[in-house]
Amino acid sequence: MTELVLNELSLHYKIQVIEMLYLHAHTPIENELYRQLKTKQNHVSQLNIHHLHDKQYLERHHYIHPSDTLMYSFLDYASYDYLPSFQKEVEAVDLILEFAEELGYKHLIFITYPGVYYNSGNLFSQHKAIIQQKVAQSGLGFTFLAINALSCFEKQQHSLYPLCYNNDAEKFIIPFHRSKVIYNLEVENLVRLLSAPNFVAMNKSYEVFDAIYSMNEFLSIFSDHIPVTHYPNFLFSFLSYIRDWHTPSMVELLTKPLVTMQRNLVERDFHISLQPTPLVNSYLWRLEKGKRGFNQPDELAWNGAF
Repeated sequence: MTELVLNELSLHYKIQVIEMLYLHAHTPIENELYRQLKTKQNHVSQLNIHHLHDKQYLERHHYIHPSDTLMYSFLDYASYDYLPSFQKEVEAVDLILEFAEELGYKHLIFITYPGVYYNSGNLFSQHKAIIQQKVAQSGLGFTFLAINALSCFEKQQHSLYPLCYNNDAEKFIIPFHRSKVIYNLEVENLVRLLSAPNFVAMNKSYEVFDAIYSMNEFLSIFSDHIPVTHYPNFLFSFLSYIRDWHTPSMVELLTKPLVTMQRNLVERDFHISLQPTPLVNSYLWRLEKGKRGFNQPDELAWNGAF
């Protein structure tokens, strides 16, 4: 009995001391992900992928903060334009993989995008698939998390902000597309997944989301303080070209319907149920009650709505 307790304590201790290096583009939503990871698990360090020009940048950091797990995301969509910008990311990943192989990292976690494939005519999709191929061929344990949109309700932040926000107009300018849906994942749920005791390298790709919204619903829930203007798809594409809003590859992320995503695989393998957080559920319930005409506080006092 004593030996069993000691084994359980040992397992618990090992879970707590997993060292993680998070390489990311330092967008607000990625910074929030790091903050929540750091709160959940103290042994997490971070580096700005924009500053990665040679392997020594990683090696110096590893000397101070040794790690065995590496997570990578690049959600700064404003940094993508034409072919050199995509090639630059692939070159950075080459450095990361060389570094991870030399230092013996046990688990590479790459946040990618759903529906990417190598022969795609879209530069974004094609190069994300090239990165996945390189990681899979590295011989290191890996997990790909395909995420369409990452959000934080409390901070009113989301990963699609760089794609939707127009600095000159100081508002979101997006195409009007009735069938365009957003597969959203709240940061809190991603942290739950990453912190799960059984989250280990499965050498698989997982589609991860907790709710599906229309584009309008998504923007109104996770950035309701910013006004929105819609243009028909063809006009949005034309204006993006002549006003230098987005390149064709990035326009397609907003205009083309997304492939249908499934979350059953990640829920099955890691024994986790992905649903909107209680705070968002309360907000959505309050909106629904308001639509039905129940505006009195006693009618809205459900699940912590007030």
